[in-house]
Amino acid sequence: MPLTFSGPDLADQTGTSETISIQPVPPQTSTQVTFTAATYGTNADGTPQTLPGVAGTTSLTFTVLSGFNRLVFGLASPAPQLQSVNIVQDAILLSTVSVDLHSGTGSLPIMGTGTAATGGQS
Repeated sequence: MPLTFSGPDLADQTGTSETISIQPVPPQTSTQVTFTAATYGTNADGTPQTLPGVAGTTSLTFTVLSGFNRLVFGLASPAPQLQSVNIVQDAILLSTVSVDLHSGTGSLPIMGTGTAATGGQS
């Protein structure tokens, strides 16, 4: 189930695995921008939970947590000039982020609701 907009926030069922990607903003057809790091949710001590394996990639995957949590990510580019990229899930535009002087940051507020279907019948 893809992320959906619920007011200003994104929402999905708790436990659902979601993937977001970087795409160029048209009319550009390519970009060298990649994720540098990402956090989503918090650890038991209240510090941000780092998502593993994100650095240098153009997509990241996370599991939707219960309640309101913010996905925060860093972006990098080998080019110093100002450029914008779209953060998408499939063909759905979630956000547009600017990268300037090699870096940028973005965040997506996500509300996890209920629980994901397990495929069984009740």
